[in-house]
Amino acid sequence: RIFQVRSKVSNVKIAADNGEL
Repeated sequence: RIFQVRSKVSNVKIAADNGEL
């Protein structure tokens, strides 16, 4: 579950870097 949370956070950061947020 910890890995899932970290993955989700990473996806949010990636989305932010891509200008999707």
